[in-house]
Amino acid sequence: MCVLEELVSTYSGSVTAIDGISNTARELKVGDADDITLDPRTDTVFLSTYEDPSIRFVDEATGAATKASAGPHAWGMVFDQTSGTLFLTHTASAEIVALDEKTHAVRTLPVGRIPCALAINPVTRRL
Repeated sequence: MCVLEELVSTYSGSVTAIDGISNTARELKVGDADDITLDPRTDTVFLSTYEDPSIRFVDEATGAATKASAGPHAWGMVFDQTSGTLFLTHTASAEIVALDEKTHAVRTLPVGRIPCALAINPVTRRL
């Protein structure tokens, strides 16, 4: 597996995948995105757009995209490899959404006003 870096250019309609070993780039025509994160185990790229209530799951090898509903106004996004869960902030509803990568099941976690950024500690698994 190659080391990959993703580059999002808002309003370009695509994501650029850069192979960190060979320094080659290829464009994936998967639409615009405001935020991006990656599951390196499955080479799945997660894309969100603030106004779109769906998160796109993009297969990096093929460029095929599927969608899962996570609700509108997703701002921050982080992926927990251990649980296979994508966490997203919802600025308008003061909650974090936990989206299961495989089942697309959604859980909401109330957190207070205007959550906009996320990080996860991979050792303690604290969000």
